Amino acid sequence: MNYIELMTNFIGWGILLILFGVYMKKEAQNNYEIKGPTGWKALFVTILGVFSFSINPPIYQTNVQLAILPLGVWILYAVLNGRKRWNVYRKYAWLGFVVNYIFFAMTLLSIGIYQIFYPVDRITTFVGSIQRAELIITHPSGGEQVTLNEKVLQDILINMKATEMDSWKWYDESQPIIEDDEEGNTPSTEKFPYLLTGTSSKAGSGTDPLIFVENDGKGLLILTGNNHYYFRANTSFLNGLRADTRQ
Repeated sequence: MNYIELMTNFIGWGILLILFGVYMKKEAQNNYEIKGPTGWKALFVTILGVFSFSINPPIYQTNVQLAILPLGVWILYAVLNGRKRWNVYRKYAWLGFVVNYIFFAMTLLSIGIYQIFYPVDRITTFVGSIQRAELIITHPSGGEQVTLNEKVLQDILINMKATEMDSWKWYDESQPIIEDDEEGNTPSTEKFPYLLTGTSSKAGSGTDPLIFVENDGKGLLILTGNNHYYFRANTSFLNGLRADTRQ
């Protein structure tokens, strides 16, 4: 669960309820009796007014929702105008639509706060605990005798640095080797032939990444939805590597 997003969502809905209360108080001061079921209808109209046609521009690698067309307001107008109730509930419908921009502001706020508590350039955001970590071979080029050295990984984890990865070099290194094996198959190499499972991300980060381990045991490739991050250490945390993969 993303604690920051959850908190800002609560704040957004809290602001909506406060504004709704202010509107209701003004109605009472103007001698409009909106009580009981009518008050619930006003709240329902406000919530329905939130619905809109939105676009999702990416901001800091996060797709945010920006309201463009007030679909809820249009629906309410079509329903209430025929019953001559539109003038009574109009302000509540538009209040609901305006709240979309409050949620938009809350999303921007959550992005900024998230970067403070869960920076994406720190491996501990994605790998908070390795107590149940297991290494799985996902490619034939991975050594069958290779095991995870949890103690070494725990020691170097906090010092692993976010690094730019040369994707073209990775592609070239993953191409089939010319020499054939006894069965006539063409073996290939893979830069990340292992999958690290059983880990847990930092509490409240809301991430559940796939973690691939580099063939020399010094790098981790983190995949989270549409984003990927590469972290590198100076020490290998794998046991049983062949001599040609330790370099």
